[in-house]
Amino acid sequence: MLRQQFIKIIFFTVAVCFAINAQTIHQLRVQKNIFFDESALLRVTNARLPLQFTAAFQDSLHAAISREMQNNGYFQSLEEIRIDSTFSDSVITTLNVSITPDKQAELKEIFYNHADTAFLKKISSEDQFLISAPFTKKRVEDFFSTMLDYFQNSGYPFASIKIRQIIYDSVANTVALNVNVSSGKKCKIDQILTDGNKNTRDYVILRELPVKTGDIYEQRKIDKIQEVLNKTKLFDVVAEPQYFVSNTNNGILVVGVKEKNTNSFDGVIGYQPGYGGNEKGYLTGLINIGFKNLFGTGRATSIHWQKIDRLSSELELKYLEPWIAGYPFNINLSFYQKQQDSTYVQRQFEGSVEYIATSEISLSLQYGLSNVIPTITSSNTFTVFKSTTSSAGFKIKIDSRDDPLSPRRGLYFSNTYTFDNKKITENTTSLSVKEKNQQQKMLFDLSMYFELFSKQVLALSIHGKELMGDLIEVSDLYKLGGANTLRGYRENQFLGQRIAWVNTEYRFLLEKRSFAFAFIDNGYYLQKANFLLKTAESSDFKMGYGLGLAFESNLGIINVSFAFAKGDGFSQGKIHFGLANEF
Repeated sequence: MLRQQFIKIIFFTVAVCFAINAQTIHQLRVQKNIFFDESALLRVTNARLPLQFTAAFQDSLHAAISREMQNNGYFQSLEEIRIDSTFSDSVITTLNVSITPDKQAELKEIFYNHADTAFLKKISSEDQFLISAPFTKKRVEDFFSTMLDYFQNSGYPFASIKIRQIIYDSVANTVALNVNVSSGKKCKIDQILTDGNKNTRDYVILRELPVKTGDIYEQRKIDKIQEVLNKTKLFDVVAEPQYFVSNTNNGILVVGVKEKNTNSFDGVIGYQPGYGGNEKGYLTGLINIGFKNLFGTGRATSIHWQKIDRLSSELELKYLEPWIAGYPFNINLSFYQKQQDSTYVQRQFEGSVEYIATSEISLSLQYGLSNVIPTITSSNTFTVFKSTTSSAGFKIKIDSRDDPLSPRRGLYFSNTYTFDNKKITENTTSLSVKEKNQQQKMLFDLSMYFELFSKQVLALSIHGKELMGDLIEVSDLYKLGGANTLRGYRENQFLGQRIAWVNTEYRFLLEKRSFAFAFIDNGYYLQKANFLLKTAESSDFKMGYGLGLAFESNLGIINVSFAFAKGDGFSQGKIHFGLANEF
């Protein structure tokens, strides 16, 4: 009745009425309407051009226009639909839709049905901004959605608010709403069950959850469970948590997971024969061994060994002890040894205590010892002093990424400051240097991720390191270049007391943790004049770019890229291999 009284539809055609059903529409134009354009009108009518102007499409078009206008508060609009044909090399038929809106209706009143006293009091105190304001269905639904969020975060997981009826007063041009409200039972989490964890112990999952047994139900905490468990890197899939009330009125939360293979072994060993009859051969290769969920307890350990050439090698051991005595404190221990060709051997012992403040924020206290031993050469050329360095510092970390290995959104921020005491334990040179020296180190990392389109992610990372203090040797300098910093250049090609680099990647997701990407890297290094190294001050900006592919393996995300330094030709491109496992 309302449609017949207030909406007039006028059709102008170039053919007689009986030919309308055969008319083919090639173009659609919408005029005098601010709520939807041509593409939106086609979308709400489920139509595509070209289309046949049939009686069914006419009804669908009219219903869609009426619905959209009424949802925005215009109940007495005038529609004019006209079909025009133009003739050139072919006939092009255009459907012109002109919509003239009337005065927008106001919301006069909201009637709540079945609402208990607490619900009615809360909603009534919040809905006053809607009353006597222009009516739009979306504005009302957004308000009810906000109210539902409030109640679901206050112990009412089964609360519901539904618009039952929209009552329009054509004389006063006002709207009244009839709304059904159901609060449901106020619920607690009386029991938390885990499902799918065959190796991981239940308490490892339960201690990570933002909810505990006895808590009032809060939907926002339930929604964080998947993200929190993904950050443990123990599970391939974390299902959406399920909540139900048993026959005994106990609230039960079920957390389902699918475990991933957390043990890994990967390596390659080669033998490089010697040259000539007197030179012996040597082993070369790379070995990575990782156990990220020892005995299902969440403990982790890893071993990394790499023999680069006859005189250079690396050995790294790491261990993680999580949740000491059931409290949110982690202990991290590591040992690192590097033999740098015929220059020196460096050994580092480090330990830290990490306090997990929230699911996204942690604070760490760090302590370390480092020894540098110069290699004895036949030429007695000075390389580095024999020294011992003790360091102490702190680190703050913020991690809101939805996935630590292949994030689509969120950020990662880390800032570390350490204070080092360096002691020269042996000076076999004629150089006059202080026995005790002080140094400070600052490290900065910021990574941000934005899913701009479906399965397309922009990743932007900014990194910086700075070393300040006395008696800076080559073993102290930071290294820049290669797969993990500045692609397009050799590994550790540049040395500096201050280095910074920016990685920009545009990723096309192929699977959950596999993606192809294009990248641009920019880097900077500064090495101040150093009398020990006999070097003048030097600094430069560098740029690299290229394409790459990242795919998931038991070791982590294996990253392969083909990169160029600025000015390189195709034959000068470099292939980089990287591994992201975030121990």
